[in-house]
Amino acid sequence: MKTIQQVIREHDSKSIERAYFYKYPIELDELNGFEDITLGEIKERISKRFQDFIERLRTLEVENRHDEQSVLFVYKAQSDEASLGKEVGLLHAGELMQKDDLTDVQTYAYEFTEQKEALGFFVADTKLTQDNLMDVIVQFLYEISFFGYEQERLDQEKDELEKSIREIEEHPERLKKLDFDEIRKKYGLHKDEEYPEEHEKKNKFYEAAMDYTNYCMCIEMERIKNILLNKKVCTSNS
Repeated sequence: MKTIQQVIREHDSKSIERAYFYKYPIELDELNGFEDITLGEIKERISKRFQDFIERLRTLEVENRHDEQSVLFVYKAQSDEASLGKEVGLLHAGELMQKDDLTDVQTYAYEFTEQKEALGFFVADTKLTQDNLMDVIVQFLYEISFFGYEQERLDQEKDELEKSIREIEEHPERLKKLDFDEIRKKYGLHKDEEYPEEHEKKNKFYEAAMDYTNYCMCIEMERIKNILLNKKVCTSNS
């Protein structure tokens, strides 16, 4: 399996840029302070920043974690409220190899992972993943730039997260349950009408969607596990 850094290096940076901003377009509120320049100049600046970001990732020295091998993979899923699509997940190979019941295998977020470490994630050699490498790249770039292209806000966000965790552990009595009726009254929001069987049918819908997603995810996990097992057998025989 190749690392995500190798996969990024093998793809055209302009094609990555087009795919990235198609899925994650610039919002208007992100353009504050650009009122005195033309739209063309804005696009040029955004493009240059992104291309510099890609080039930095291509040349950054990867810091491998020898205690854990992480694998990015694509799986079919209910991708939003109503439609079926594909998602990109991250699993830990060691955990995958130890589990007989693949529904117990966790997928992990990695926006708090340093880029030099995340670039060492492997990309699954399964057909679905290899057929959708651009989706893997785009999602990976989004996750590792969640706190800035150079993760300039990462340390601050980590501190805030740790502070919140400590406060919850030390003062659980301060936790408050959200009262949605109170919030609606405060902001003058209307309460949606609920049909007689709506709640029951909605639950069935989400249960079916979750069952579908878990089934598809386990199929892909099983294929990754078989690849890793075959690789281990070949290595031991060589």
